Amino acid sequence: MLKVQVVSETNDLRQFSDLLDESFSLAPSMHYLDDFPVWDASLHSGESVQRFGIFDQQTLISTAAVRIAKIRTISEKNLLKIGIIGAVATSYPHRGKGLASKVVLKAVNWAREKGAVAVFLWGSEHSLYQKLGFQLCGRQNRVLLTQMAIPDQGQNREIKEGWTDGLFELIRSRITGLVLQEQDISWYRAHRNVQWFYQEWLGKPVAYVAMGRGIDLPGVVHEWGGEGLGFIEIFRKVRTMVAHATLLGSPERLSELEVHGLKVPKSQAEYLCLGKILNPSKLIRATYPHLDPNSFLRGAEKQLIPILLGGPDQCQLLHGESTSPLPLWFWGLDGA
Repeated sequence: MLKVQVVSETNDLRQFSDLLDESFSLAPSMHYLDDFPVWDASLHSGESVQRFGIFDQQTLISTAAVRIAKIRTISEKNLLKIGIIGAVATSYPHRGKGLASKVVLKAVNWAREKGAVAVFLWGSEHSLYQKLGFQLCGRQNRVLLTQMAIPDQGQNREIKEGWTDGLFELIRSRITGLVLQEQDISWYRAHRNVQWFYQEWLGKPVAYVAMGRGIDLPGVVHEWGGEGLGFIEIFRKVRTMVAHATLLGSPERLSELEVHGLKVPKSQAEYLCLGKILNPSKLIRATYPHLDPNSFLRGAEKQLIPILLGGPDQCQLLHGESTSPLPLWFWGLDGA
């Protein structure tokens, strides 16, 4: 019987990379780990990342990986531990045999053992993941930069290109999304297909924009932050470089841009990812601290994900108080 085991030996890790390249039908010049280096065992990930696989004799035929991270909550005081699953792949001759389900469930259980309250993943095989208890959740919007009215602030500060380590501290200072650890800089550096743009003041980055990831985010602006006047000026430059450049963000993040004078047209909200709740009581206490988890659960077992994690049309009204679900957002490079 084929069993799921940890992928850790040098040769196994080489097979791990090759299987991902094969499964995603990448050109010889492209590699999956160039766009998702968080799964690269050669980079520092400590105990926060684990890779699982199924072997036929000595050959790796199915795999999945999982990362433990923390996400900020509405209160900004509580940090919730979550699992992020990625690098899900099965070799062509072995597909349709339930192997992917086995490795994904192993990743889910590992995240549960590490204290994760929920796990999230991205994938087009919705029926497969829904059988494992995942549901579509979260919200994101896409807006073409050419459709946005971008004011000319007249700052005219130099815009530099490429990665510099000074960007990491600026990125870590964001107040939404995942909490980045110091060791995460290794996989930020390792992204080979991301275009970074930034402005400096006194030798330090003060505003930044990142665009693109070869496999799934070409031409997509998925990270921005720092001084508003700075990233607005960078938006203007990116718009002239790539006619189809698209801004990707949560509805909340996009609405915040209007504070800086940008006119953001309305767009259709879409699901962010697939999620599975592992510890509903802890998630309820963090999301709705004024409610009793036990009484909440008795009336909402089938609606936990829409209520707690939201969706494109989700807006909950509980106990006469308008509340938002967990501010679920993963930046482009935080996804897996």
